[in-house]
Amino acid sequence: MNKEWTPHVIAVTAFAVFIVLGLACASAPSEQTTGSKSAPSMPTEIRLRENKLKGGAELEINEETWETYAIVARWYAEKKGDYQKAIEYYSSGLELNRKDDGLYAGRGSAYLFTEDYDKAIADFTNALAIEPNNFASLLFRGFAYNNTGNLDKATADLEAVLRLDPNYAPAKEVLADIRKRQKQ
Repeated sequence: MNKEWTPHVIAVTAFAVFIVLGLACASAPSEQTTGSKSAPSMPTEIRLRENKLKGGAELEINEETWETYAIVARWYAEKKGDYQKAIEYYSSGLELNRKDDGLYAGRGSAYLFTEDYDKAIADFTNALAIEPNNFASLLFRGFAYNNTGNLDKATADLEAVLRLDPNYAPAKEVLADIRKRQKQ
């Protein structure tokens, strides 16, 4: 597959992998069909509030725990595509719990998607300090390093990913692209 690994392609790939692996510390609300309308299923600590003026919906937290902040952050990122709002909620969760690698990885992914690579790298590094073999954090930090031009660190992270999963195609492809650019 001949794919150009632009920052946007890397961010989209990273976020898709993050969602598939479900590496944030709590699950995002799932969609349940009720009659003909689809509504998010929420824990009782969180409720969906319709915003008629803005034509959308927002989540309201009734019980402030780091877990509920994580759920709301993932909802904003996955369902609404509002990465700035997700960053705010992950940050609120981190104020309550700085020992959860999923909160750092989730916020790092949101930073990666907004192309704030230095903050993404910092958050993935914090996640890796807690859980050194966090696959997503190694992968996404490698992507972020690649996007900042730090190819040696990107290579190190992507090689670590391939030690965990030798057949992981996105890591192989980005690593091949890095090596090709290093030879030029």
